Amino acid sequence: LARPWDQSNNNNNNQNRRMGAKKKQLVIRYYIDKEHDEPHDSLNTTRDADMTSQEASEKSFPVASDHTLLSGSSAAAASSNVSLVMGNTTLIQSTSQRSEDHSPEATVKPKPTVRSCLPDLIAMTRPSNLPGVVLFHMLGTYLALQNGNYWKFLFQPSMMVTLVALVLTSCTSMLVNDYYDFKLGHDSMKPFQPLNTPSRLPLNVAKRFLSYLYAAALLFVTIVPGVPARMAVIMGLMLTFWYTQHLKPRTWLKNAVCASLIALSPLTSGVATMSLTGTSVGWTPLFRVVSMLFVGILGREITMDINDVGDDQNHGVRTVPVVYGRKFASSIGLVCSLVVAGLAVAGPLVQSISGEFTARLLRRLSLALIGSAAQVRRGWQVFHTEGQDPEVVNKAVDEGLLTVVLLLASFV
Repeated sequence: LARPWDQSNNNNNNQNRRMGAKKKQLVIRYYIDKEHDEPHDSLNTTRDADMTSQEASEKSFPVASDHTLLSGSSAAAASSNVSLVMGNTTLIQSTSQRSEDHSPEATVKPKPTVRSCLPDLIAMTRPSNLPGVVLFHMLGTYLALQNGNYWKFLFQPSMMVTLVALVLTSCTSMLVNDYYDFKLGHDSMKPFQPLNTPSRLPLNVAKRFLSYLYAAALLFVTIVPGVPARMAVIMGLMLTFWYTQHLKPRTWLKNAVCASLIALSPLTSGVATMSLTGTSVGWTPLFRVVSMLFVGILGREITMDINDVGDDQNHGVRTVPVVYGRKFASSIGLVCSLVVAGLAVAGPLVQSISGEFTARLLRRLSLALIGSAAQVRRGWQVFHTEGQDPEVVNKAVDEGLLTVVLLLASFV
């Protein structure tokens, strides 16, 4: 049986233990609040500025045995060991990293990928050039076919593969030009250049997309009909890869490569058609249209460089106007327009002289004369001003697209 005084002593001991535990918790909360309000440099502790003393006081701190209190709350954990001694009471805070549950979650922006940057990547391939590629493909096929069902032949799988290869060549030429221009610091004044904002379109994403385009083009090359057509596509892809980094800084080569890439489109489609039909009766008109496109685009590219003299000089691009002057470049543009006019008019004019004068031939001759006259007129205006009038140069470049359509129509 318990004695009465023993029972009273036990009650007093229990009450003292409860009072001691409350005092310990008060002491711990006091030092934690003080630690948040005034960090101790001597203890090398860091506290979160957003954590208030009231938030810290609302946390519970379990009491361990041997008067050792372990603070397991992640919100009050610090990056260094802290030991606060009050008599026999020791506060040990965890050395683990502070939790950030009390702060708003930081929004993590997803890493740009080819899929997320696809609109900008497609825009850099210049989709506005694709109708011209399709037009050149149709014209090359038409001139090489001569006889037969044109539309049925045009939509054959082999010819559609040839068209896709030409489209991929055009897209890679535009994208690789922008890629190396940005990498080398050229053409900084371009109105649309997503690569100028790395968070919008990183350079490595553009490079990865470019590798996809080249891989797809090489895949389609294997099924393009005829060895000559396959060689033409491969040559075009090689020129696009070498152009900006190796060929663009060289005088004349820059313009010649651009003209060659465009002239290769009808040539590739024409030789692919000849490989499928086994005939070569369309070589003469095909050669005329390829030569006309090469000379015309060469003159247009040189004329375009007249207004870019300042930017090209700053970046060390040795174009014809930079090396030889605006007057010489304008004279080259005029000579090219005269050659284009001669090539366009020669075909229908020779046929009319030989006695094959028909309504179709009259239409072709009229389109050739109108287009040639418009191109020669603008070329003469640029030459007359010696390339010093930017407005005249811009008109000659812009109207050159319309004259090309008229000249191409004269072959049909």
